[in-house]
Amino acid sequence: MPRVGRQDELAKRACAVDTWLANRAANQTPSVPCRVITDAHFEAQDPPDPPGKRIAHVWTDGACVPTNPGWMGVGVMVEIDGLKETHSESLGFGTNNIAEIAAVKRGIAMATNRGLDGIVVYTDSQYAIGVIAKRWKAKKNVELIDDTKRAISACGAHVEFRWVRGHCGVEGNEIADELADAAASRRG
Repeated sequence: MPRVGRQDELAKRACAVDTWLANRAANQTPSVPCRVITDAHFEAQDPPDPPGKRIAHVWTDGACVPTNPGWMGVGVMVEIDGLKETHSESLGFGTNNIAEIAAVKRGIAMATNRGLDGIVVYTDSQYAIGVIAKRWKAKKNVELIDDTKRAISACGAHVEFRWVRGHCGVEGNEIADELADAAASRRG
């Protein structure tokens, strides 16, 4: 039996991956028009906002206390043109994933209708990024996820997600975390 060459093996693998991706995509909801960057140390590498473009930087976090599931809270910090606005909200009893998605939705709402060219959402929740922007198939929280996707589509600005490692001293993430924890501690 002839030995399969390296090129043939790579072609077979590429075909298998393409087939898998096509099958996976067929079973998923469409993604929203946004870009995802996953770099825990983006701050030192990020270029400044493009000249003449108004960009909102939206930091979001969700929390549950004393455990997950538990009492939920969301924290959001929005920075536009150097001005910062914060929001903290108790949501009642539920899961951390619900709180994370709700925080993204609240952040998008806070940045909507401000004449922006772009919105950059920073979150430490890979789950939120996955179900909102990466076409992950959600088994739970589907209505909240769909509402969040609709809010992104309707916001009138290009939306980009950036994952940041939580509890690493990144100012915006730390502020959103403190706001979410305080809201969850208020217990609805």
